[in-house]
Amino acid sequence: MTTPAITEDPEQKAHALLDNRVTAVRHLTQTRQAVIDARTALEQAERADATAHATAENSGWSPEYLRKLGLDTPPGAPTVAPAARAPKARRSTARQRTAAGPIPDHSGQGPAA
Repeated sequence: MTTPAITEDPEQKAHALLDNRVTAVRHLTQTRQAVIDARTALEQAERADATAHATAENSGWSPEYLRKLGLDTPPGAPTVAPAARAPKARRSTARQRTAAGPIPDHSGQGPAA
């Protein structure tokens, strides 16, 4: 009984099969790294957004007003205690000024004649 001759180089055949598989893994590695990079960039952007939102609240913007502007509190953002916010300017009313008495004259000119 005779053995059939090998007509194609088995090593070349194996390399051709492996090259396709290696190319597929190389592409998968590149796309997976792109996903990891995008997630990292998203996490950094979300942290920056949360910090900027907290800064806006600390400067006096209420979460309700920011929401009216379309700037909802980002998920996971630290909440700002009301005492930490900038105090709101109080406007005195005419009734409050009258109840407190006349405004003293500190101009040094005395009462007008």
